[in-house]
Amino acid sequence: MSSRTLFATVWMAVAVFLCLVLYRPITTSPTTAATRPQPSPLQSATGTASPTGTRTPASPAPSPAPRTRSIRPAVDVTRLIRPERDYLGIAMDEAHKDPRQIDSFARRVGIRPNLITIYQGFGDDFAAESVEHIYRVGALPLVRWEPFAAPLADIAAGRHDRYVRSYARAVRRLNVPVAMTFAHEMNGFWYPWDAHHVTSSDYIAAWRRIHDIFRAEGATNVIWCWAPNVISGGPGVELIDWYPGDAHVDWIGIDGYFVAGGPNSYETLFGPTIREVNAFTDRPFLIVETGVEAGWLQRHRVLKSLLRGVAADDRMIGFVYFNQSGSRQWQLTGDPTALAILAEEAKRLRYGFTVR
Repeated sequence: MSSRTLFATVWMAVAVFLCLVLYRPITTSPTTAATRPQPSPLQSATGTASPTGTRTPASPAPSPAPRTRSIRPAVDVTRLIRPERDYLGIAMDEAHKDPRQIDSFARRVGIRPNLITIYQGFGDDFAAESVEHIYRVGALPLVRWEPFAAPLADIAAGRHDRYVRSYARAVRRLNVPVAMTFAHEMNGFWYPWDAHHVTSSDYIAAWRRIHDIFRAEGATNVIWCWAPNVISGGPGVELIDWYPGDAHVDWIGIDGYFVAGGPNSYETLFGPTIREVNAFTDRPFLIVETGVEAGWLQRHRVLKSLLRGVAADDRMIGFVYFNQSGSRQWQLTGDPTALAILAEEAKRLRYGFTVR
């Protein structure tokens, strides 16, 4: 064999070997082929090729969507703002902590109170346990929030926003209906937040700021009750100047007490305040605090006037009796005749319903 023929034979063998090695088909497992998407003709693992041949960086993977907690919608309090029947409320020492007090009062009167007061200072933690207990016995908790240690100007300026936000979140988290007053009796002259100590602009700004924080936190399970004192006991303050506005108020509360020698009927004590407020809002009324002085000869007649007057007034949705000591002796529990009047009139009139 000539050298030329030998060279040609070797070259053909090498060529066949390279073809077999370099061009054999690539196989993939069925699982890989089925589950791994193939890049499009214009896409590679490091970017996307444009029709002109240039390459742009691959887009980063999208950030995972934030995880949101599933939370129940805020309980609807609409039906409680204008109820079909009237509230019969009670303020008693520690009644919100001791169910036996409520049970004992209900047995003696023959009707269970369906609105129970809690007093809290501005700065206190939300009394969730007491509020829940009140709600579980079929009553609406009424929190009276008193800013003794916090100037209204500071609240209005946002210096207490963190506390208010924390309180609002606790209210929303519990998610039961709650009525609240803030800085009540602002038209009096005995509290550090009243007309003799603060301006109406600071008062309104503080109220609105608190209300708006609650709404921003989703705490719409609150019924907001603006509560002046009866005007017969104040220094002639124009209530409209202190009103936060219908957008920030659900109820008009009134505080007023029957003392010996003073107004002796529902109309004479509460009528003037109701008429003044009627000039600037049509919100429903609730008497948030009242009592009839013990030992007064007219006590039983006045108590009847209160019960009948509230029931006959379409804008009035109930009252809370202050059944404890204060500036006078107000308790009914030591007066069997007064308890009998309360029982008889409450059953005969439109008082009482279970809060749910």
